[in-house]
Amino acid sequence: MVNKTLLAKELGVSRRSFYYQATKPAKDWALKVRISEYASKSFIDAMALLGIAVSRSKKSSPWENGYQESFYSQFKVDLGDPKRFETLGELVYEIHQAIRQYNRRRIHSVLKMPPAQFVAAHVSATLQAIVH
Repeated sequence: MVNKTLLAKELGVSRRSFYYQATKPAKDWALKVRISEYASKSFIDAMALLGIAVSRSKKSSPWENGYQESFYSQFKVDLGDPKRFETLGELVYEIHQAIRQYNRRRIHSVLKMPPAQFVAAHVSATLQAIVH
């Protein structure tokens, strides 16, 4: 008998993944392939050539990046169930809309205003300081 906990650790995957049963196998497989592209050596090498550093927490180490964990926990709530989308295009569009909302219109708890409004106020104040 195989110890699934040790096997999952060795493979670098969640133990839960051994119990996963796809409800839409072809659709799930296509999404898994697209996601795994971002972990591939060729993708990471291409990012390095562009001067982009890939920043990720170690697997099973959510405490390493609290900001990212905070973002994704709320992002998942805002996005809702991804299985509700009929096509990958619908899912991508909704992700784009959610990120746009997060970056431009949501009220930032520290700023007490949307980030876009903060940037506009900062630019205006900077320009006034330069003029005077």
